[in-house]
Amino acid sequence: MLTLWLHAFLHVVFLHVESYSSYVAGQAEHERVFRELGARLKVMRRKRGHSQEDMLSFGFSTRHWQQIEAGRPITLTTLLRICDVFEVTPEKLLRGLYAVPAKSPAGPSA
Repeated sequence: MLTLWLHAFLHVVFLHVESYSSYVAGQAEHERVFRELGARLKVMRRKRGHSQEDMLSFGFSTRHWQQIEAGRPITLTTLLRICDVFEVTPEKLLRGLYAVPAKSPAGPSA
C-alpha cells in the first residue's frame, strides 16, 4: 500500500515540477519579448529624432518611457498608445517578436 501511495505522490510531484518548468520557460519567453519590443521602440524613437524626454509630449513620462525601452512589461493600453504615437498597427509593431509555443503531443497539461 505504501508503494502505491509513494508512486502516486511522486507522480503528482513530477507533474507539478513539469508544470512549473513550463511556467518558468514561458516567463522567460515573455521577458525576452518585452526586451525586444523595448529595443525596437528605442530604434523607432531614434529614427524619428526623438529623445526619451521628447516622449513627454506624447503623454509618457521620461521614467515610464525608459522602463518601456528597458523591457518592462506594458499593458495593452500602453501598447495602443505607442502604436498611435508611431502611427503603426499593433500587428506590425509586434511582428516577429513572439511565436505561439508548439503543443506537446500529449496535449495541454492542466
